[in-house]
Amino acid sequence: MKAFVFVLLTVFIAFPFERLSKKQIKEFNDSYAMLKKGYEKGKYTEVNIYGKKTIEDFKIIPLDDRKDIVEQLAPKYAEIIYLLAKANLHLTLNGKADTLIACRRALDYDCMTRLADIISGTIEQSGILAKDDPEKAYFQKYRDDAVTIKDSIPALARYEYRRALDDKEKKRVGEKVAKYAPDVLEEMDSIRKVNAEEAYYRLLNSDDAAAIDSFIKANPRYEAERIKNLSEHKDAVISDVYLLAKKTGQVELVEDFLIKYPGSKYETELKAWLEWLYMKKALRSSGIYESRQYIEKFPQGKYSKEVMEHFDKLTRGEADTPQVPAYK
Repeated sequence: MKAFVFVLLTVFIAFPFERLSKKQIKEFNDSYAMLKKGYEKGKYTEVNIYGKKTIEDFKIIPLDDRKDIVEQLAPKYAEIIYLLAKANLHLTLNGKADTLIACRRALDYDCMTRLADIISGTIEQSGILAKDDPEKAYFQKYRDDAVTIKDSIPALARYEYRRALDDKEKKRVGEKVAKYAPDVLEEMDSIRKVNAEEAYYRLLNSDDAAAIDSFIKANPRYEAERIKNLSEHKDAVISDVYLLAKKTGQVELVEDFLIKYPGSKYETELKAWLEWLYMKKALRSSGIYESRQYIEKFPQGKYSKEVMEHFDKLTRGEADTPQVPAYK
């Protein structure tokens, strides 16, 4: 008997329950009614704030095993916890469906994927779909719509790619959507191969060395044999232009060559030859324009001395027919 009394006293010491007053019970019931009404009206923020406060203020209820508390207040207390969980679910999802639709309109597939996963994951993890809840159908549709939108991404990605108007736009869109529609990459590769094939044969019959060089740089993985053929053809084109410039001896052709083919193996030779051509024009002219032209282009030139002497004589009104140095 003594042992029983000791245990009973221990229980009351560990859990010192105080019977709720009528005023407190009324306050709890009023809070319960207010939270329920607020939830029904969609005031989820208020339910979240006041629901937490009610749970804290009346946390003794689930620990009290008195019959009147268990039968009257404990179920309401549990319902407040459930309402709070659902209010938080609404707040978490709030606006995400609208944002998801906006992302879909903008064809932002990363955004669509991220939001759809958040929506479906949040609803599934809440456990509400496994409960007999009047809002179960609402959340089920919410989740299903998000999943449907995510599942539509590959078709939308292909549609965006098909709408691209030119090769440049197709490449940009293709790189954007490839992660969501891998078959687009295959189509891009196919188009790239066809375009490369057409460009290859076109360039083999072209004298546009710059275009050939651009193609080679843009297609580093193209067939080695064909790259070799294009490189040899480019060299032949440049060689033909070089020989024409040398044969005609026209200053314009030499200057045009140096502009079009910078860094070619003929560059150093033609720069020296161009200076010699300007010098020859200057020394063979009876006017000062050609001499001045040489001095402006080659102020520290190889033939500066000869040209300056010729220029000085002409400005003094003296006749001068100097010998033109041989090109070396």
